[in-house]
Amino acid sequence: MTKAFATFGMDENRLNILLIDDDESFVAFCKRCLERGLPDVRISPYDSGKLGRPGADFCWSDFDLLLLDHNLGNGETGIDWLHLFAALPGFPRVLFLTSEESPTIVGQAVAGGADGYLNKTKLTRTVLVNTVSDMLGISSKTKRTAGDTNSAEFRGLEYLDTEPAGVRYRFTHLIGRGGMSSVYLAERSVDGMTAVLKILDADVAKDPQNVKRFAREGELLSQIDSRYVVKIYDHGFTDSYG
Repeated sequence: MTKAFATFGMDENRLNILLIDDDESFVAFCKRCLERGLPDVRISPYDSGKLGRPGADFCWSDFDLLLLDHNLGNGETGIDWLHLFAALPGFPRVLFLTSEESPTIVGQAVAGGADGYLNKTKLTRTVLVNTVSDMLGISSKTKRTAGDTNSAEFRGLEYLDTEPAGVRYRFTHLIGRGGMSSVYLAERSVDGMTAVLKILDADVAKDPQNVKRFAREGELLSQIDSRYVVKIYDHGFTDSYG
């Protein structure tokens, strides 16, 4: 059986980004935004639906950043590919893209090796360009405005305390934002365990119904014990988030 493959011409004078997605319109949007906002970056699209899974000779180390979609076509997901490839030498940093606001999907992506994520349904040019520039450690031509909500690091309080148990978590960095919540990588102070924190945004929390639904989600997920669902260790309310 012939295996599909792709060949990319790398530019050693530029930072190289690999964009894996099977949605041609979304790929075109990302490529246009990044090429205009980050002219010193080269974008290499990879159509996962047509090309399938990369072979053993695929040169992951040629890229400085990987933008990886969750739904790749052919019944495979970005999480599947992270499990297969993330441990390979030279594997690039990963910005995970998903249209679903699911703590399970985000948690599995981070556990699989993703360094951050973005919600595709809420994505804007400014958020995309600034997130990528932050992850690459370069300057963007797109200026941040007061309405921009995505950054590579947490700029609020250093710790979050939960009730009633009073467990403390130390923020490491912001992973991403969705339409109603923010997700952070954190460390549980009592034992150093790495955790993912999903926090309802302040504006959304002004509606009691949103708070009730969010709390109910945490309660229901904490009752599930399955290898296919992210384990919920703690849920509740806090006054220590700014």
